[in-house]
Amino acid sequence: SGFKIPVDRRYAVLDADKISYPLILRNWRAGDKFHPLGLKGSKKISDFLINNKIALPDKKHIMVLETAGKIVWVVNHRIDNSFRITTDTRKILLVEYKE
Repeated sequence: SGFKIPVDRRYAVLDADKISYPLILRNWRAGDKFHPLGLKGSKKISDFLINNKIALPDKKHIMVLETAGKIVWVVNHRIDNSFRITTDTRKILLVEYKE
């Protein structure tokens, strides 16, 4: 109640009860998939980056946040739909990426 979702891309707002620890921050790898918030079905991160017109030199710097082998967030781009906050969310995890 009263929480405002930051619009800055360096933040991810997640349902804390769906997160397992530790969280792992790593470079994305070929074959990585996630279910982008706002889209239907899963998508390879490589296809997601192409569709979002990420320049080839920038792709190698894209990071992902992972929990229990699942992609939670393509950092500074999109969270996975499975970890979004809903009306059933009781605890929120706010993650900020600082370079």
